[in-house]
Amino acid sequence: MYDGFFTKLHDYVAANVNLKTYHTMTEDKREKLKTRMTILACKEFAPKKNYGVSRDEVRQFVSDTLDTLYWGAPRGEVD
Repeated sequence: MYDGFFTKLHDYVAANVNLKTYHTMTEDKREKLKTRMTILACKEFAPKKNYGVSRDEVRQFVSDTLDTLYWGAPRGEVD
């Protein structure tokens, strides 16, 4: 059903976010970046139309991906 969508999304986020810059951001700016990456990913992949994945699901996956790349796990798992 998802035809590798989440793998593509993970790779897209990893390729388009500079973690050194992410490190210097405030929490508010990180949240804005997550929102921006969600918008860009939705434009790139049309997840609702092509995979039946909602924007909220994409936003959560973007957030979890960035947290995993930066912290080593989603935030709820490292706090």
